[in-house]
Amino acid sequence: LQGGALRRAQSAFSEHLFYPPQAVAQGLEGDVVLLLTLADGGQLVSASIARSSGHTVLDQAALDAAQRIGALPGNPRQTLFPVSFRLQ
Repeated sequence: LQGGALRRAQSAFSEHLFYPPQAVAQGLEGDVVLLLTLADGGQLVSASIARSSGHTVLDQAALDAAQRIGALPGNPRQTLFPVSFRLQ
C-alpha cells in the first residue's frame, strides 16, 4: 500500500486501534510493522509481526486491531503495514 491507499487503510485501521492502558501507564511508545495477507476483496487472511516495537503489549494491540478490521481498501495480496504508538 502506498500514497492514498495507505492513508485510507491507516484511517480505517485507526478506528480499531486502542492504546493499551498498561502501555500508557508505563509510558511505552513504539512502531510495529505488520505483515498482512489479504484475499482478493481486501479481507484479512492473516496478520503477523514483521518488525516488533520491542514491547509485547504494543505488538499485541496492533495484531488485535488487524483482526478487528476485517478488510482493508486496495487489493494487494500482502502488504507491510506500519502502526505507530505515540503518547501525546
